[in-house]
Amino acid sequence: MPFKIPGADKSWFLVIFDETTKEAKPEKLARAPGKTSAQREVTGLRRELAVSKESLQAIIEEQEATNEELKAANEEVESSNEELQSTNEELETAKEELQSTNEELTTLNEELSNRNLEMMQLTNELNNLLASIQMPIVMVDNALTVRRATPAACGITLMFPIWKISCAK
Repeated sequence: MPFKIPGADKSWFLVIFDETTKEAKPEKLARAPGKTSAQREVTGLRRELAVSKESLQAIIEEQEATNEELKAANEEVESSNEELQSTNEELETAKEELQSTNEELTTLNEELSNRNLEMMQLTNELNNLLASIQMPIVMVDNALTVRRATPAACGITLMFPIWKISCAK
C-alpha cells in the first residue's frame, strides 16, 4: 500500500502479510463457492481499508507525541528567553551604575589633579620665599623633625646638634 509521511518528499510502501490468505491460494479464492469476484474484491478492499486506518492511526499518534515534545521544548526556550531578558536588564542596570561611578571617579580625579597642581605651586612659592629670606628660619613638625629651613639656618646646626638640617648649596 503506498503512503506518504508528512514533511517527507519520498513515497513509501507498506507491505502487509495476511494470515487468512495462508490457507487459501489466489487460484482457490477465485474458485471458492458462494463468493463472487465482487464480494472477494470488497472483502480485500475492506482489509486494505482496515490496514490503512491502523497505519494512519499510528502516524497520527506519532505526530501527536512529536507535537507534545515540541511544545515542551518551546516552553523551555521561552523560559530561557525570559531568564536571558532578566539577566540583560540586570546587566544594563549594572552598566549604568558603573558609568555613573566612572563619571564620579573622573570628577574626583580632576579635583585631585587640580589640588596637586595648587599644592605644587604653593610649595614652589614657599621654597622661593624661604630661599629669599635672609634670616634663619627652621620649621619643625610635632615630633620636632625639621621639615624646612632657610639657607641662613644652615649655620645653626652647630648650636642644635640634634637637628639635622640639610642645606643645599
